[in-house]
Amino acid sequence: MDKLIDSWYKMTMRRAADFFTYLTSDPANDWGIELTTVGYYHAAPRTKYPPPGHPKTHAFDWKTGRRLDEYQLIYVPTGIGCFENRHQRSEVSAGDLILLYKNDWHRYRPQYSNGWETYWVGFKGPYIEKYVHDRLFTQRESSLRSVGDRSALALSFDQLIALSKRDEPVFKTVALGCFLQIVAHAATYDEKTIASRRASTISEKAVDAIRQRLFTDVDFHQMAASFGLSYSRFRSLFKGDTGFAPHQFLLNERIACAKRLLKDPTIEVKTVSHRAGFHSPGYFSKLFRRKTGLTPSAARAVAYRAAV
Repeated sequence: MDKLIDSWYKMTMRRAADFFTYLTSDPANDWGIELTTVGYYHAAPRTKYPPPGHPKTHAFDWKTGRRLDEYQLIYVPTGIGCFENRHQRSEVSAGDLILLYKNDWHRYRPQYSNGWETYWVGFKGPYIEKYVHDRLFTQRESSLRSVGDRSALALSFDQLIALSKRDEPVFKTVALGCFLQIVAHAATYDEKTIASRRASTISEKAVDAIRQRLFTDVDFHQMAASFGLSYSRFRSLFKGDTGFAPHQFLLNERIACAKRLLKDPTIEVKTVSHRAGFHSPGYFSKLFRRKTGLTPSAARAVAYRAAV
């Protein structure tokens, strides 16, 4: 069994800077689940997308789109963009999940002025066809699904990425559990409940807007006006619902993004600061320490030790 798992997880490619990994499998002994790729990518505003470095089997450009010999789940925790399948174009918002159907044409990209974050996992195999396919891909084509803000979903992706870097067989076995948790999040959703939640309060609409535009300047006075409220009234409502003033909520979300970016040891702290939406690296470092108790460099060291 150890040999089985080791051969399953041998890498054909890994770029630590972008947190993506491509994996090989032993078709005769893969438990019916072949994980092909897992990763995280932060597309900063006004940068080229998609990024280079993916193998020919997975690379694509916007003009031609792409077909994959596998299924994929792509979670967008922050940012905004668009997704297209053969039949329609859909707007992608923070909290959306893109479901890529095997061999189905598709393309997607962030809005140029806003950027986004994405987590993804690719998979296929007889277990998927028998037990996952019908539950997950109800439309029999690539589609978009709103799952909302799910910290547990992002955590499962983080764990899966970390486990893909470990060589010990036990960690590869645990990775299966993380993958199935991701599938469970994708399959057990209530679109009506999420839609009503998003439309139910001004604060929830504001939270969605903040996460969609996390890496750009946010004008809360303008946001308040769009809701027909004075800023003081908007601030009072938002703080009453979330526990934070709008600007503090924004800072907390950017710090959370910075934590994800700091897991990459190749990105300088000042670059993390900029990509997370902060204009001053000095202010970012001071704020990060105040909110987390660690400097960005110390937080990176902790994340590194946890991953090895």
